[in-house]
Amino acid sequence: MTSTTLQYAAKAVATLGIFLFMVAYQACESLETEDPLLMSIDHMDFESEGSYKITGTLASLGDGEITGLGICWDKTEKTGY
Repeated sequence: MTSTTLQYAAKAVATLGIFLFMVAYQACESLETEDPLLMSIDHMDFESEGSYKITGTLASLGDGEITGLGICWDKTEKTGY
C-alpha cells in the first residue's frame, strides 16, 4: 500500500470510530425523565451515632409515583447553597 492509501484508510477508520462512538453514546442516554420533588423536613431527631429520624413531607410534582428516597449529608457545614 502506498502512503496516500494508508492516509485515506487512517482517516476513514478515525471517521468511522467517531461515528460509532456518537451512535453508541446516543443509544446509552436515559430516556426516562424524573419528576421534580417537593420535600419539607418538619423535624429531625438524633437516634445514635450516624443515625437520624426525619419526619416531613415528600410530594411528586409530576405524574410519577415516589418509590424511594436517599439522602446523603456531610459532617462539614457548607454554606452558599
